[in-house]
Amino acid sequence: MIELLKLSCSYLFRKEMSISVLPTEILVKIFEYLSLKTLRDIEKTCIRWSLIIIENFYTPFLEKQDYSVR
Repeated sequence: MIELLKLSCSYLFRKEMSISVLPTEILVKIFEYLSLKTLRDIEKTCIRWSLIIIENFYTPFLEKQDYSVR
């Protein structure tokens, strides 16, 4: 975790600052604070964000569901 924070801090001190340069792990941490509706909205921002949201939020949720026939 400390390595991750050091890495993200190095991005913050760059001359050009943009959220798009943040590592995936940091974006996931930020996205964890957002509601499902907001995640659906920001998923449309770019392909990278869409993949991050699908892989880290939608897929784990769907994998936990019970799909057995009763």
